[in-house]
Amino acid sequence: MRFYANSKQRTIATARFFAAGFLPLANITVEHKFEPESSDLVFSPHLAYYSEGFKDKARKEMLDRFNNNGMKEKFERAFKTVEKVINYKDSPMAKAGKSFTIKDMQISIEKEKQPKIKGSW
Repeated sequence: MRFYANSKQRTIATARFFAAGFLPLANITVEHKFEPESSDLVFSPHLAYYSEGFKDKARKEMLDRFNNNGMKEKFERAFKTVEKVINYKDSPMAKAGKSFTIKDMQISIEKEKQPKIKGSW
């Protein structure tokens, strides 16, 4: 399991606490790329370049990679792991027949907004 955090002290600490709670017996190292308190561009929500052509091309590329490179299956396995760890089967949502899935994933790319990916429960 890999944990990668922004290089801010609070995000490194959050990742460490999450890792300790998620895998309490594992000795997880939280990775970060830069010196503490500097920001990693991986976590920047700003689009440096934007046009309608870029939006269409980026959306298509994201969907192609998701559907054709095994990412969908990896997400489904990850969701099953999370469901097991948090005992989801006993939750009110599970009892209402809801589960984690990506069956209707939508990608939103808009100027001056953070790109968003959403799907169903």
